[in-house]
Amino acid sequence: MYKIYTKDNCGYCTLAKHHLKENNIDFEEIEVEGNAQAIAHLRLNNLRTVPQIYDHDGKHIGGYTELRKIT
Repeated sequence: MYKIYTKDNCGYCTLAKHHLKENNIDFEEIEVEGNAQAIAHLRLNNLRTVPQIYDHDGKHIGGYTELRKIT
């Protein structure tokens, strides 16, 4: 299952989720706003933007553009 870190009103987050759904790829959405654990994860990994997407093996893919390249 993919993991996708998102926030409200994020166009690329919406596009990424739509792409995953269209391709029948299961994913877990992790809302960043108000989620101290998610914010800490992004900061620890020096990630400043969303979406941030991880594949089923936990490998960091990147954002929407990188997702489209591999799926």
